[in-house]
Amino acid sequence: MLSQTAQRGAMLRYQRAQVESASPIGLIVLLYDGAIRFCSLAGGAMRARNIEAQNTNLIKAQRIVGELLGSLNRTGGGEVAVNLSRIYTHLFEQLVRANLYDNTESLDHVIMVLTEMRASWAEIDRTARSDRRAAEVAQPTPPGRVPAAGAAAGTGQNSAHHPPNDVSTALVSGASGALQATSRLGDRLA
Repeated sequence: MLSQTAQRGAMLRYQRAQVESASPIGLIVLLYDGAIRFCSLAGGAMRARNIEAQNTNLIKAQRIVGELLGSLNRTGGGEVAVNLSRIYTHLFEQLVRANLYDNTESLDHVIMVLTEMRASWAEIDRTARSDRRAAEVAQPTPPGRVPAAGAAAGTGQNSAHHPPNDVSTALVSGASGALQATSRLGDRLA
């Protein structure tokens, strides 16, 4: 049996590998996973009346939503970025309300919205990866040549999120189909 320190180290290595190998859109999915996990942990703590754990986990969820909000490309993201901004702001406010007033309804709402949005981003990621694979098969990269970073990452000028500066702020959206799907989601939830 591994010690807790060894288990924690193995988990951190696994998580690092997961982040480093994820596509830009996949990183957004991972952020949603984290926010949902922290909200779920906060909900359990709230029901158990563990205020410290509730606060810690809700603050972590707020930070993730704040990163998503702060990473929006407001100049090039158009209506999609505006809709996502409204959604993220609403979710942030609900997380604060849940924490201040021990409001499980607000927390349940946030989890529901994040889960729906995560499913949409995961589908966008699957589609983008499939499109990239099809493009690579159609036009393979010649030996010794590295594809352009934007092409490899699937980023575009019309992204709702800015391109990543580093792993912790890696929040971008993909092709125009991804933006259209997100826009429909944003319209439904806004």
